[in-house]
Amino acid sequence: MGREEQHEQEAPGGESSRFGSGSGNVFANLGVPDPQEARVKAGLAQAIAETIGRRGLTQARAAEIMDVDQPKVSAIVRGRLTGTG
Repeated sequence: MGREEQHEQEAPGGESSRFGSGSGNVFANLGVPDPQEARVKAGLAQAIAETIGRRGLTQARAAEIMDVDQPKVSAIVRGRLTGTG
């Protein structure tokens, strides 16, 4: 963490663009408050979505299993994690 390097790359059309190496946590790089929590939530949401797909569940059935309502499952699967806690 904390090692940020600047790189320059030629973009299509001959323009130059600058970018840096990240911290390893995209949420920290974007200035999200509590980036570690955001990263954990995103990983959990991804695992839930993958499990739903692997098991061939509908969002309604997944909601029953998780004891939440279907709109909450939809929000989690779509990565909308604010207010799902």
